[in-house]
Amino acid sequence: MYIPDWEPLNVALRRLVAIGLSEDDAKADLCNVIADEQVDIRVLVGGDDFFAGRTVKRRQVIHPVRLKPSDFDWEESRPVAKWNCGDRSLDWDSRPIKLLELRTSDLEDLFPQSTTAKLESQPIANRPRMAGASIEPKFREWRERRGDDIPTEAEDIAYMKQFGVGRDAVRTLRLRFPRRQRGQKRSG
Repeated sequence: MYIPDWEPLNVALRRLVAIGLSEDDAKADLCNVIADEQVDIRVLVGGDDFFAGRTVKRRQVIHPVRLKPSDFDWEESRPVAKWNCGDRSLDWDSRPIKLLELRTSDLEDLFPQSTTAKLESQPIANRPRMAGASIEPKFREWRERRGDDIPTEAEDIAYMKQFGVGRDAVRTLRLRFPRRQRGQKRSG
């Protein structure tokens, strides 16, 4: 069986869950290995400028120094915010990322037990939706973990999306929790 050189972020997540890590721990580990540059990455640039549709690798991508699970849309295998991309002959700019992939061999070196793990057949994105009564407590737990660092709407949506909670439901939930004032900068 052929094993691709690169795998999307959501496949890497399933790889770590398959070896027994909790989903939260697996996400944290992936954030750390990306931030610490322990795994080679490549991205498919989104947007509509001349760089859109190009695939660029590590030296052409600048990601935040610190990454946390809410920085990613795990279903779509991409960062929520734009990352700087460019190359020596073209301008560097903050661009949307359509797809983030990790080098498979780097993951296997970092997590050797994952080479033989059978990936869960049902992708995380297709898991059943969270029961209605569980949605608000899960959102409250997420917000409490964030402390004074109130997430953006996009971060709230990305986090709850993994539980099958849609954008409209998250927007309704946000009305019951503290929000940053319009134009207020993020803390930290």
